[in-house]
Amino acid sequence: MQKYKKNKNIEKKMYLCNVIPKEGKAKSIVNQRARAILHNSSDPKAQHLMDKRIGTITILLTDRAQSAAVNPIISDFAEIVLCRQGLPFQQRSVAVISLIVEGNVDKINALTGRIGRLEGVECKATLTKTAC
Repeated sequence: MQKYKKNKNIEKKMYLCNVIPKEGKAKSIVNQRARAILHNSSDPKAQHLMDKRIGTITILLTDRAQSAAVNPIISDFAEIVLCRQGLPFQQRSVAVISLIVEGNVDKINALTGRIGRLEGVECKATLTKTAC
């Protein structure tokens, strides 16, 4: 059984709901159950994850060929993207994409995580501290 880093409050609630990780797709099942618990939770620390936030995401492409992989990912998250701006610095062989996003923390982190895993791509997000 693998151990995952969890917030202690979430871990207690998952234990109470008998969520036991199993082989294979355990992590995604646990995450789905944890999100469902958080969504119905009155705990303020848990509830802030479900509130909508506004923020920016900056993407630096040092490998211009990766733009073909980045664009479909951004399209997959079109519901949270409010604005997009791209600046190709051809002299410096770097491209910069900036996004303004509005969504819950999970969706924004999912977007930055998928983009950040690409080779030759750096991605950072900055979010408001409170829900808007």
